[in-house]
Amino acid sequence: MNCKVYFLLTTPLIAMLAACGGSSGGSAFTLGDTSDPDPGTISIGFSDAPVDDAKEVVIEVDTITLKRSGDDVVIETFTSSDLDIIDAETFQINLLDYQGSDQAIVIEDLEVPSGTYTSVELTILNDEAVIDDSYVIEVDDTQKILKIPSDDLKLDGFVVDEPEEEGDTQTFTIDFNLRQSMTYNPGQERYILKPNGIRVQDNSGDRTIRGDVDSGLFDTEEDCADKEDPTAGNIIYLYEGTELGIENLADMFDEDNSSTDIPDGAIAPYAVVAVMEDGMDNWAYEFAYLPAGEYTLVFTCDAVEDDPDDYDGLTLPLPEEQIIELSTASASAVCDLPIVDNECS
Repeated sequence: MNCKVYFLLTTPLIAMLAACGGSSGGSAFTLGDTSDPDPGTISIGFSDAPVDDAKEVVIEVDTITLKRSGDDVVIETFTSSDLDIIDAETFQINLLDYQGSDQAIVIEDLEVPSGTYTSVELTILNDEAVIDDSYVIEVDDTQKILKIPSDDLKLDGFVVDEPEEEGDTQTFTIDFNLRQSMTYNPGQERYILKPNGIRVQDNSGDRTIRGDVDSGLFDTEEDCADKEDPTAGNIIYLYEGTELGIENLADMFDEDNSSTDIPDGAIAPYAVVAVMEDGMDNWAYEFAYLPAGEYTLVFTCDAVEDDPDDYDGLTLPLPEEQIIELSTASASAVCDLPIVDNECS
């Protein structure tokens, strides 16, 4: 990867500029503090969970900053074979091109100091006067501005390990999960992209939960039979943990921005995906890049009006038996729906 990387030091007005290149995409950086551990090599990918209410969601990334105690790493140029760019000062990506377990590697084999990075910050171009920077193409082909508050998405960080063997690379995926992180502002006719719901996951030991879904679930319930489009609003919610209490499982909400009251004990989903047609007359879902652990999976056929910010009080699950506890502690899981007698189909 050819790129331009700055190490921003805590000493005022001092910065070290290093150019990285080479066939493998990384080169060693020599910092003034010889006590630093051996550097690690990382790649970063972008992915998204499927959504059913947009054709394109495009962002233009200006810089990626890896924040850590002492000195930050600021990546200002990008080379990506997945995006077909070389030494680009910015890059555009349609997140909907990389859904589920697909991802676009936007930083490849970059050598950085090992250790704890407290956050990843994406600076995204979203000038409202330049609609072609970051935008959304709706299902009717209308193009709307995509706004990022403060121009930055401040996300969780990660730990870069010292390599055990030469050539070891850690890959981290930024899963945008647009159903949770993107909202629509009808007053200004624009979309808003926020960090809420966006996850950063180390690919070593990550898990997937996926399965097929019988389309008979889409409109068998009275609340769903009157949907204008039976294929809309069929959503699967994933919660961290088990034995959560069905009365506590809530639809999406942002406790800092909800305009509705949130009941005590309400648990927001960890991840949310739409049930999508796979091009072969089959309906399916996939949660990718999950940490290993215990989960509760819930289906509803009536989530058309689920607002990412507001607690909406949706009935979950719907149908009522479509809930199951799953473990990915040792391996990924496959769970086809419907759930019958507390077992996947």
